[in-house]
Amino acid sequence: MPEATKEYARKIEGLEVQAIGNRVVVYEIVSDRIHYLNPTAALIFELCDGNRSTEDLARLVQEAYGLEEAPVDDVVKGLAKLRTSGIVV
Repeated sequence: MPEATKEYARKIEGLEVQAIGNRVVVYEIVSDRIHYLNPTAALIFELCDGNRSTEDLARLVQEAYGLEEAPVDDVVKGLAKLRTSGIVV
């Protein structure tokens, strides 16, 4: 299981973000790449402002979805995917 960290993820510069239906489309202007995010990934992405720890993000996802526990492992995995895609550092 992934462990939560005290990292403070943030979105990279040069993105255009558009909601389309229940998905979010993120366009990287510099690399001319498009990313499609499901609602949970979009929520995590939106919360990545560089001021929230992984634990903070998990608590906010918990509140947004009315979960009994904070989904720390899922948020860690989601952040890893966003980082791999290059839209969050």
